[in-house]
Formats: sequence, C-alpha cells, structure tokens
Amino acid sequence: MKSFTAFAAFWLFAALLPAQSAAQWAHTNGPTGGYVFQMHQHNGTIYACTDGGLWASTDAGQSWHVFSDAFAGKRVLAITPGDSEFMVLAVEFLSRSTEI
Repeated sequence: MKSFTAFAAFWLFAALLPAQSAAQWAHTNGPTGGYVFQMHQHNGTIYACTDGGLWASTDAGQSWHVFSDAFAGKRVLAITPGDSEFMVLAVEFLSRSTEI
C-alpha cells in the first residue's frame, strides 16, 4: 500500500508540473532588435542587449524603446548597470555613462 501511495503521488505531481511551468511564461511586445544576447534589470527598468541596439522597458516588458540613439542599430553584447554609472559593450565600441 505504501508503494502504491508513493507511485500515485509521483504521477499526480508529474501531471501537474507542466501546467505550473507553462503558466510562468508570457510573450511580450519585443524588443524588436533581433537576437537578444543579455537582459538585465536595474531600478525597475529591464534592459535588453540585441543585434539592433540597446532596448529598455519600464513596464515589465509590455512595451520597449531604444534606450539611446548612440546604440541604435549597433550590436550590443553586454550591459553592466551600477549605482552611479553604466557600462555598455557593443561590437564597435565600449561606452560608459553616468546617466542612468
């Protein structure tokens, strides 16, 4: 009886697991900059490094905008926001800003 209970509990858990996992993901409206290399969240803003620039969302991914014209159309590989400055690595250059 004990092994039957464990067997039934395992199958019940296995049947419910995919439904719980699928509920955690939702499509967003972008970013539309191509491949996404990295995403980072800082002070309520989500940043996405893409083939088409550095994109930002302030509403949990519902809408996206190009963060800065300096990165528009550039392949942005990485971003490291800090408390007082921003570091952005793009294919053509490395940029640093104190405007967050």
